[in-house]
Amino acid sequence: MSAAKPRTGLWFAVPEGRGHRIEARFVPNQADLAHPGVWRDEIAPALAKALKLSPAALEELADAPYGCPRGRVVSPAEHSIPRHRGRWIILFGGDDDLPRAVRPALLKAFGLSNQASRVRWVLDDHERMLPEDRETLTRIIQEGK
Repeated sequence: MSAAKPRTGLWFAVPEGRGHRIEARFVPNQADLAHPGVWRDEIAPALAKALKLSPAALEELADAPYGCPRGRVVSPAEHSIPRHRGRWIILFGGDDDLPRAVRPALLKAFGLSNQASRVRWVLDDHERMLPEDRETLTRIIQEGK
């Protein structure tokens, strides 16, 4: 069995039980795909369905796109960070210690498991969760309404 081809895109670490599951969305050449749109159109509806949330709760959830850890995977050809030249970059917001917990799943989702030595984890303030969105997400998941 051959290894998956490395891919670029967006990722979310969506709360699930006592942990998180990785939701990856692949975009070639970092096309203009933003986290809020993907959250609203894909991730929030799937989470709402899994949690059996009401339409009102889905609407509130959809308006909290920065409530869970997220980031972006960038290929060596798509970034211009001199010290990381020739390396894959995984951007993350530094929220909690989540990246360590989900690194294997992220590497696998993006086809980078066999290239872990060529991956650099880069803290990016733009990928940080917003406290109000995090509180909304946590409340909705706990209430399950």
